[in-house]
Amino acid sequence: MHRSFFEVMQTGLNRQNSVLCPDVNENVQKDFKAFVLRQLEGCSLEHEFYDLKFSFNTVSSADAIIPSNLVVLLSGGIDSMVGALYALKQYEYSSITLLFVDYGSPYNACERICAASVAAYVKRLYPSRNVNLQTRSLDVVLDEKKFGKGYLIPARNALLSSLAILYGDKVWLSTNWRLERPTDDINAGACDKAPYFFATMSEMLSRQYKTPISVTSPIFHMTKAQTIQWLIDAFPTAYVDLLHITTSCYSPSLVDGKVRSCGACYGCWKAAAAFRDCNIWDLVYDCFLENPFQGKNNQQYQDRETDKGR
Repeated sequence: MHRSFFEVMQTGLNRQNSVLCPDVNENVQKDFKAFVLRQLEGCSLEHEFYDLKFSFNTVSSADAIIPSNLVVLLSGGIDSMVGALYALKQYEYSSITLLFVDYGSPYNACERICAASVAAYVKRLYPSRNVNLQTRSLDVVLDEKKFGKGYLIPARNALLSSLAILYGDKVWLSTNWRLERPTDDINAGACDKAPYFFATMSEMLSRQYKTPISVTSPIFHMTKAQTIQWLIDAFPTAYVDLLHITTSCYSPSLVDGKVRSCGACYGCWKAAAAFRDCNIWDLVYDCFLENPFQGKNNQQYQDRETDKGR
């Protein structure tokens, strides 16, 4: 995690006009170098910061903003929707690009509908901001025998971030916190959501394009339930509608013109469990065609989450 933090911070320092979070904004008139080193106390990478040049003492609070050219990958799911809203509410971006990529999976058609609905809703919530939806389609035919049911694509986030930098130099892939231990990413089959992934992609793309590029997740420090709770607290009159136009399902269906989640897959179970933890299950249960907690894989999914430390 420290390495990922370092890469993102270094990108901001090279631009000489960006900060990471409200805490940094509040401290921008103070000794910025000391502030950064306090965050990295005990980190083996701390020494790397001594060689960086800091020029924030004369930066006004009005200039202490996250740079533009932010690209938020938008899948039509809950996490990516929160990522878009997080940029506008938490960081107060004036302009963002939402990027949806159709990479040929059987659920991309429903995801495209959800992504468009989310983008339209976000624009209504922030009419004065420049929210730009971009879509890209890849000419790919996925083989179920190779990728398995659900078409979970290995290194998908590497592909998505490589496309996203065509639209901006700061890329957000909205992935949640996971237990940091060597076997976790192997067992979960999701090494492209690990802290070192963000650091590696940031470094590789920066070297390739010879310009500072940051790939990270704004909600990596949150569990899925905490992500949804943030949405509830931030948009108390809109969160129910927002959750109804998303899908985190591996096999969604279009029913009467609306996307409905199957309720039987792992993606559905994780979303439903987070809804239950946030005490809003009775408000969103109709997002699912089946009750995820009554399926045959209920215990298996619970055990999987426990193994991930969530």
